[in-house]
Amino acid sequence: EASQDVPIAISAISAADLQRSPINDVRALANLAPGLVLSNPAGFNATGGGMRGTGTNIILVTQDAPVSFLMDEFGWKRERAAWAFGGTILLLGLPTVLFFNEGVFDEYDYWAGTVSLVVFALAEVILFAWVFGMDKGWKEITTGADIRVPVFFRYVTQFVTPVILGWVFFASLPDIWSKINNTEIKAKIAASVDPAEIAKLNDQMAYLNGSRVFLLALFIGICMLVYKAYTKRKKEGRATV
Repeated sequence: EASQDVPIAISAISAADLQRSPINDVRALANLAPGLVLSNPAGFNATGGGMRGTGTNIILVTQDAPVSFLMDEFGWKRERAAWAFGGTILLLGLPTVLFFNEGVFDEYDYWAGTVSLVVFALAEVILFAWVFGMDKGWKEITTGADIRVPVFFRYVTQFVTPVILGWVFFASLPDIWSKINNTEIKAKIAASVDPAEIAKLNDQMAYLNGSRVFLLALFIGICMLVYKAYTKRKKEGRATV
């Protein structure tokens, strides 16, 4: 493989070099390591970056994880993985633009940006603290850590966080059910006497139901990909679980 295709950069920096350099910010390290790029994304007081043209300064999880997943687990080339991810995002995003007036954008935001955050955070903390085990989890957190993590956070992770997230989730169930059942739109339909308005509301309800099915199909597709990757790893003897 050509050296230009390998995302690695090596710079030797001694303690004396650091002392002589007026570095008071992590971003200034890029001045000492030519292959390193560090900067703050717009709107965030946090630093992101990459090496030799790989990576971005976007600190949110975007294209890096899915593209790397396709490359590492299925052996896809970078271009193929990037095009597949970009095409999927385009396909998913088009309904929010084409049917914006029908409320599809807000529906995406509700399920992907609100409900799923709580659901997946609750599932993750339960799996980490209670299925994987807090003893092993705490060892993972503290082994090799540069700072000593107060033991207080062990109990926060195991008990406080699941309780709070569980309370938020279960308290939201009536609103979630109302959303699934289209209670608000059905009430508007029942109160309307204008046939044109009723037809418009019925169309809107169909678009919203379709967007939910679309998002559910996406989730099932991701689960299938993860399961396929797991069975592939298991067959190759690389599975760790």
